[in-house]
Amino acid sequence: MDPRLAKALRAAGYKYEEIKDGVAKLFFNLTDGRSHLVFVASRSQKVGPYETRKIWATAMKTQDLLDSKIANRLLMENDKQPFGTWELVKWPDGYRVLFVVAVPADLPPDQLKTVIQIVLGRADSMEKELTGEDRF
Repeated sequence: MDPRLAKALRAAGYKYEEIKDGVAKLFFNLTDGRSHLVFVASRSQKVGPYETRKIWATAMKTQDLLDSKIANRLLMENDKQPFGTWELVKWPDGYRVLFVVAVPADLPPDQLKTVIQIVLGRADSMEKELTGEDRF
């Protein structure tokens, strides 16, 4: 795992499990009895002078591509958000709807915590809206 990420997560007060490719998996119990997972990529990406890493959470899993009503709902939601996007990602067992934010790879712990909380809230809220379930 990228030592900068490990240090920032610890400084933000998070306990995490390191999974495949050094991804940090964080588990949250929410106040309404729900729970949710958030993932933070250890591997960063460089584009010119910028180095970023992704933070994401799943809102929905499906075997098929999204129907137009859900796809349009997510696209319209993207327009309302100051940062982060809803993405449909191919997974070995189907597709996942993820809320994803790319952040600077050296994001300070307090800002990392803020972004993780935003990703957590948006993904769990959308999961509840789209599925009524608590799977992720």
